[in-house]
Amino acid sequence: MSLGLAFSDGRTIYLATESAGLDNARLSSKILDLQRGPDFALLATGGLDHWYHVLTSYSKQPTLQAACDEIIRLLNECMSRRNQAYGLLCGFVEAKPTCYRINRPLYTNAATYSNSDILNIVQAIGLSYHARAARLHAQNALKSGKDPALALQEAIESRIPGQGLQAPIVNMTL
Repeated sequence: MSLGLAFSDGRTIYLATESAGLDNARLSSKILDLQRGPDFALLATGGLDHWYHVLTSYSKQPTLQAACDEIIRLLNECMSRRNQAYGLLCGFVEAKPTCYRINRPLYTNAATYSNSDILNIVQAIGLSYHARAARLHAQNALKSGKDPALALQEAIESRIPGQGLQAPIVNMTL
C-alpha cells in the first residue's frame, strides 16, 4: 500500500503520490490520466495490477459519476476476493472539484465508492498511519499560504522520506 494526497484550490486539482513499488513495465505513474474532455484523473495507490487493467480497458465517459461506475465494473471484472485496490477519482462536476474514493478491500465481492462533494480539503488515500499525518502537514502548510503542489510534496516526503515522489500534476484546471 502507498500514500497519495489530493487537494483543490477551487480552480485546479493537485495530486501527489509517492512512487515506491511502482512497476515501470506496466504503469509509469500512480497518477493515471484517465481521460480528456472532460478531464478525469485517478490517484491509484493499492492494487496497481488492477489499476493497469482499468487504464487499458476503460472507455471514455460523459460524467464523473459514469466514470466511477465504469471503474467499479472493470475492477469487479478483474479482481478476486483475495485482492484489494484503492483509488481516488478526481474531476469537475458543475465547475466544482469533486472526487470519488474507490475501495475494493480484501475478502469482498465488489468494489464500492463514496462521494466527497467538493475536493476542498486535503484528501488522503493509502497507509492510514502516514495519511493522517501527511494530511495534517499539508493542511497546515496550505493555511500558511504555501503553494498547493509544494505542500503536497512536502507532506508525502515528511512521512515517507527517501521513497521518491511522483511529481504532483496540476493540469486539471477550469
